Amino acid sequence: MCVAGQIRHFGGWAVFFIVYEVQEDNMSDCYSINDLNHAQIEAWLGTALRDQQPLPRLTPDEAAHLAIARLEQMQEAPTRRAIEAACNNLLRQFCRAGEGEKDYVKQLLGLAAQLKTAESIPMLVDLRHRFKELPNLELEIRLAVLAVLTMGVPPQSYEFWYAVLQEDKINYAARAISGALAWDKMQALQMLPELPNNARLGSSTMLKLDVARANLPVEMREQFVAAIQAQGLPVAFFDANKLAQLD
Repeated sequence: MCVAGQIRHFGGWAVFFIVYEVQEDNMSDCYSINDLNHAQIEAWLGTALRDQQPLPRLTPDEAAHLAIARLEQMQEAPTRRAIEAACNNLLRQFCRAGEGEKDYVKQLLGLAAQLKTAESIPMLVDLRHRFKELPNLELEIRLAVLAVLTMGVPPQSYEFWYAVLQEDKINYAARAISGALAWDKMQALQMLPELPNNARLGSSTMLKLDVARANLPVEMREQFVAAIQAQGLPVAFFDANKLAQLD
């Protein structure tokens, strides 16, 4: 990674920019994965997710999974399919054991979310159903798994997310309401009265509801707000008149 400074002038103001450039030798190394077979690509991916390979990062601190996803888009079709298959295999290994280095697993889950392969969501759904059987699976990883599922295609049902909420209301509530809204915005409102009375959760939930309302057809928005108001929301959700702001 090459870092350079540039001074540019705008209307009498001198502005200093930091410019990041990916070195050509690094890009050459990255492109060389087109010459690898499937087993070699899987080995490469495992090390790349551990930040042990040169990657075309936009900034030095960009997450490895984002750079890998960008690199995947640059490849020929057979190599792209091989990267997706390798990601699925690594994800399958993690889901089967329910363990792995935390930083590596977080990058693997992030890549799975970016690639959106058809195989990844069923594997993660099965893992979620086994959370209780995996007491050593850290909360941070459980939340990362749930985060991928909130964005998964197809979305998981309201009943799925309701069960997630009931398992751990304090830690899983934010993921549960996000997943329920992805499934069905109106049905998700049934979950609101059961959310913990927590100001931080209330603030993030009201923001999600505002985004959900904005994504509805105009003729449905008033009904959506009325349905929210009909729920017995936790007191913390009314801080700073958040509910009124949805009108």
